[in-house]
Amino acid sequence: FEKTLIDAVSSNVLHIEASCYTPELLHVLDQILYFLKKRYINVALKVQYMYGARSDKDESEEFYTCNVSSLSLELFDSFGVSTKYLAPHCSINSDKVDFTLPVNLNMSKYNCILFPDKSANLRYKKTTDGFNYPYIIASKKRDQDSGKIVSYDVPELSSSHNRVLVIDDLCDYGTTFKLLAEDLGDNVKKDLFIHHGVFTENAPSRLLEYYDNIHVTNSLPFPEMYKEQLPKEQQDRLHIHNVWSIEK
Repeated sequence: FEKTLIDAVSSNVLHIEASCYTPELLHVLDQILYFLKKRYINVALKVQYMYGARSDKDESEEFYTCNVSSLSLELFDSFGVSTKYLAPHCSINSDKVDFTLPVNLNMSKYNCILFPDKSANLRYKKTTDGFNYPYIIASKKRDQDSGKIVSYDVPELSSSHNRVLVIDDLCDYGTTFKLLAEDLGDNVKKDLFIHHGVFTENAPSRLLEYYDNIHVTNSLPFPEMYKEQLPKEQQDRLHIHNVWSIEK
């Protein structure tokens, strides 16, 4: 860090935005926050994606597990910085989370919102309560032996609900959204919005067979990377929304 830069911001608030999708990036951010704390610089931190947010349990069936999300949260809190988290998968105090939908996501196109489960509904409830649209919550069906999700049960839609937006915080391989689309059937137009596109093995290439459009933010680098690999027709249906206020 250049001394002149640090001295220039010492009496102001330094705004930092970070996407920590690997343990290495999380460690780098920890070093930066520690450095700034030692120099008494006030920091406003926006975490676009937090490593370990999906590892948010202390136990899993017959095993004790490391709750990585709690570890990350405690680290950030220990630096005494003002922190906001973009659509975290784990439970965080409501005043620290941001589930706002992108401003250029045209909600007027839809007449129903579908949440994959109750957790998704609770995460986005404050955000979507402002829309005068009905919403429905699907339920999971699991294989009793393996515990794996084998299908989703979507409540029956009225005939007027013919343009549905599926909303969730994260998409990895995309099986959840494939199963939801199959249960909705071909007579319903379907779009998908997720904040964080992990997109293992180019999930959009599979999901665009079921959805008219996919909307995702650039909180992670993978949507832009995989979009380049799609055919032109599918590229036009994968919409990436900017969440960075600081130019990268």
